[in-house]
Amino acid sequence: MFRVSFDFDDCVSNSEYIQEYCAELVADPKIEVWIVTSRPRNPDEFFNRSENPTDNPWQNEDDLFPLADRLGVPRERIVFTEWEWKSTWFKTCNLEFRWHLDDNSKEIRELAGITGGPTPISCTQPNWINKCNRLLVK
Repeated sequence: MFRVSFDFDDCVSNSEYIQEYCAELVADPKIEVWIVTSRPRNPDEFFNRSENPTDNPWQNEDDLFPLADRLGVPRERIVFTEWEWKSTWFKTCNLEFRWHLDDNSKEIRELAGITGGPTPISCTQPNWINKCNRLLVK
């Protein structure tokens, strides 16, 4: 079995093409699809306790959960890193991932720096899907 992960904001959330690819992978019994997002699990709590509270720009129940449900990603495979680097979670999760698709170049660099972590792939590059597919046949 292969495990792969997608970033949410500005990655799977904004691209029908990435959503279609994600749904195809979910349908493959040999692939376990995860969403790993920097968002907090409880945005209201996070924004209410921050030093400079702002209006909460989103609610997970409004966008993340409905899209994950539609794509077939189970809720237990959604990870909220609470604004921490995703690489921190991948270092400690004790799960092996083939790749992580993200739009954030800083997250990509952080992931590239960890040993044994997923191969970071930028969805902003035109050949991202080829990179993903190559890593699923090894």
